[in-house]
Amino acid sequence: MVDYYNLLGIPRDAPAEAVRRAFRARAKAVHPDAHPHAPSGEREALRRRFILLAQAYDTLSDPARRAEYDGQWRARFARSRPAARPAQGK
Repeated sequence: MVDYYNLLGIPRDAPAEAVRRAFRARAKAVHPDAHPHAPSGEREALRRRFILLAQAYDTLSDPARRAEYDGQWRARFARSRPAARPAQGK
């Protein structure tokens, strides 16, 4: 599962406006059309990165999709974390 917050460089509690600003800034930097003279392999990598950014924005800009994504994220990573150990007495 891709961490959309990390991809956009925003905190998990970022407001919608911050999501939009982060998407626009990052998308502008990696848009394939902004790099017309890049080698084809690099343009393909930029295209893939742009698609991921667009998916992140689509998900995080919609409140219902964002809530669903956050729930899936918590469920997935809450299970993978080791249980906290009880504190040892001194």
